[in-house]
Amino acid sequence: MNMQVMVKLSVAASSGKLDLSNCNLTEVPPEVCNLKGLEELSLAGNHLTHLPNEISKLAYLQKLQLSGNYLESLPDSLCDLAELEGFWAHGNLLRALPENFGNLNKLHTISLAGNRLGSLPKSISGLVNLKDLGLQGNELTQAPADLGALSALKKLTLHGNQLQQIAQEIGQLTNLRELHLQGNLLSELPNELCHLTALGSLSVADNHLQHLPASMAGLVSLKQLWVYGNHLQSLPVDILDLPAIRHMWLEGNPLHPQSLVPMLRHLASEHPADLTEIGLDADQVDGIEPRLVEAAQKVRVGAVCGHGIGYFKLHYGEKNHSGFAQDKTQGERLLVVAFASAPGLPNWGGLLRRVYDGMAEPAHQCFDTLFVVDPSRSWYHGGDERFYDYYDRLKKVTDKYKRVVMVGDSMGATAALLFSPLATAVQVFSPQVDLTVSSIRPALGIEEMMVMQKRLLSSVKESSADITVHVSSWEHDVDQGGLLPKEKVNMHVYSFADHRLAFYLDSINQLDIILKDTIMVQQGFKNQKAALAA
Repeated sequence: MNMQVMVKLSVAASSGKLDLSNCNLTEVPPEVCNLKGLEELSLAGNHLTHLPNEISKLAYLQKLQLSGNYLESLPDSLCDLAELEGFWAHGNLLRALPENFGNLNKLHTISLAGNRLGSLPKSISGLVNLKDLGLQGNELTQAPADLGALSALKKLTLHGNQLQQIAQEIGQLTNLRELHLQGNLLSELPNELCHLTALGSLSVADNHLQHLPASMAGLVSLKQLWVYGNHLQSLPVDILDLPAIRHMWLEGNPLHPQSLVPMLRHLASEHPADLTEIGLDADQVDGIEPRLVEAAQKVRVGAVCGHGIGYFKLHYGEKNHSGFAQDKTQGERLLVVAFASAPGLPNWGGLLRRVYDGMAEPAHQCFDTLFVVDPSRSWYHGGDERFYDYYDRLKKVTDKYKRVVMVGDSMGATAALLFSPLATAVQVFSPQVDLTVSSIRPALGIEEMMVMQKRLLSSVKESSADITVHVSSWEHDVDQGGLLPKEKVNMHVYSFADHRLAFYLDSINQLDIILKDTIMVQQGFKNQKAALAA
């Protein structure tokens, strides 16, 4: 046992808190389980393959952090930790939970993302105080009826699994605020969904849905609805009557004009005050009177690029009188590619719109945006051959532009570096380079993670892009950035010790400046800093 661990054990005896994260542990030191007054324990970011049965001796433990290890199972004795309130074991290799896991009935937060769980124990119905359940990026084939007993649940995250059905008992989760089901194999949704009257956000994107239940009218609190990438030919007639709806993304569905025209007419005449945006694609409105599309001011039409997994939507920066992109050679324009991070939903849209609106001259607005999402939480398949599905689809778009700027945060930053040979400039925030030491990661073996790292480093070396890497002062982030070839990247370290650097920079109004400057330089204009200096 090294001196650092010994000191931490000594302090924990009086503080009740023990942080042994990133200590290169392969075994839990036996002294840990003798700290019977321990209330918080972190073993994240180590090389643990199992936990000792003696973990049950920590009778007062309230928080247990196990993320970023190589655990394939959990001991039954874990279920004796009756005071446990928070349990984080994302980024492991778990295939099952103990049968009595539901005995931990004081739990309010569970994070099991990025494991290999194929099912859940029936006892999970006992978690009556649970508010946040993260199961994204596993191998679940169904959301079982037992989940319906979790009456306190506010957030349920199941995207990137292999779900083929959702039990009707989901309608019993009347306190649920967020439900994420994108990137699964669902062909239908239960009618009982209508009972989720507190639900504010629902994502069922990238599934196999043929229709939406008419009962969705009961979702009276729904503000955001992601349905892109399904097989819908029609929509519920009263979908616009949802009283709280603000955003709907419907792209990539073969919607029939008979379904769209009434909706567009309603939007053109009523102009719902709270509705901010409805996302459609060019194929969906093809053949519909352009003046009607233009009159429906809340509609934003883009182009779905290619076919396959994920969200590839191209938003044009300039519009003519018909509401579509100007007939202009794309090679004269600039493309911004915005990669989504692990939550598996399009982001960067609001920020890039602010950047667009904030450009001083119309010429500065001459850029388009491609939003790319990996709903399966696979890190864009950087560790396997399906990477080339993303690469080829992306290349077909980027080849049409002379200048390409790629942006991303965390998993999205990893993607921007993986695809950097297709760019002329890259701006990434807190990239994950070596997933073997990351807690937020997919359920990959060490070899697959090393393949991804090798591919990423090779891409950066091959790229001729101007690559800028932004990292926080948190040691993990600095180390990750330091793995990149110094001669190929410019790295900026900020005095902010948290992985959520992009959110911090946005909060102090620096993120939009960084992107605006990059876009203007790529367009051949002086950036904001240069203009001020002049």
